Amino acid sequence: MAPELSKWKINENLTFENFIIFEPASLRVESTDILLRGSEIVPLFQQVLASYSQTSDIKDLILMNRLRRIGTMLDLITDFNQVIMTRFFSKIWRRYTYFSHLGENFLTVSAFNDIFPDFTENKDNLLAKRLDLGDEPLEVTEEKTLASQTKSAQE
Repeated sequence: MAPELSKWKINENLTFENFIIFEPASLRVESTDILLRGSEIVPLFQQVLASYSQTSDIKDLILMNRLRRIGTMLDLITDFNQVIMTRFFSKIWRRYTYFSHLGENFLTVSAFNDIFPDFTENKDNLLAKRLDLGDEPLEVTEEKTLASQTKSAQE
């Protein structure tokens, strides 16, 4: 079970992102890393697209280009059974690189929470479990860095 979002003190420089992964790469993703599967993704994707469609901010325009690319891929699919949306991974985790090669970056956790504040009552389902730290939540503050957490996890 991943730590609750409320337990996480996330530094602004630390970004959590999720991915949309298509078949056949989706077969390589473990079920514990999956947030949504199949046709559940389409209405959620349409909501995200609608929320960013009226923006003129350069960051949002870059995001819209990425969303249009994902939308084109979703339009080409006839069977959504093997399309998945992953949980959120930190960019500094080794597993982030693995998933970034399998699929398309979708949203940051903060953007997701802005669009879907009531997505789930149990927000610990949003973040993937960090395998090298066990169940201990990641805290990135000035007093406690990632290196010190990794060191304490090894002890």
